[in-house]
Amino acid sequence: MSSVELNHWFPTTIGISYYPNHFLEKDKLIKYCYDIKSKVKPGGRGWVSNETYNTSEDQYDIVSDDRFINLNKFVVESVKNYLDQVGLRKKIFLTDGWLNVYNKHNYQETHRHNGYIMSCIYFLKVPKKSAGTVFYSPYKEMVINDNDYRDINKRPSGHLIYKAEEGKLLMFRSYLEHGVELHKTDEDRITLAYNFKEAI
Repeated sequence: MSSVELNHWFPTTIGISYYPNHFLEKDKLIKYCYDIKSKVKPGGRGWVSNETYNTSEDQYDIVSDDRFINLNKFVVESVKNYLDQVGLRKKIFLTDGWLNVYNKHNYQETHRHNGYIMSCIYFLKVPKKSAGTVFYSPYKEMVINDNDYRDINKRPSGHLIYKAEEGKLLMFRSYLEHGVELHKTDEDRITLAYNFKEAI
């Protein structure tokens, strides 16, 4: 079973797990993602950051693609482990997933995954100085004083930035507002995103 590190913020719980087969599979998966990009029209209609390529909005679902089967199994196992550790007694199932390719100066605006229970981000290709993923406090609208929240460096903050790292899976409740910093390097950044719904 994969190990999961839990980070408690805002207070909310963000899970981290590392795919043990990442470096065995990454080159094939990266090549395959570029193959998809060359054939599939991008999703993300209506986004302000519409230059970032993605296969959301049912353009291409990586959950139903056997090329991602091992990684998808790892994601499901990690999320179940997360739920066990936080004591969230819900039966959930993986509903959909997509890929994101960030070129230089791409970013992802702040958003939530409404209608889902859990969401994940997997870092497939991460160049040096890659853009980080930003999580925002779900209570920021209630904060009167910025000193109510402080980041890991003890600075006042209503957000937290997770460094991109190959093979890392971030797990979080879907209501948690998040986005991606401006990607400033020439080499592409590739992530995979997943959503889970509650089984009825």
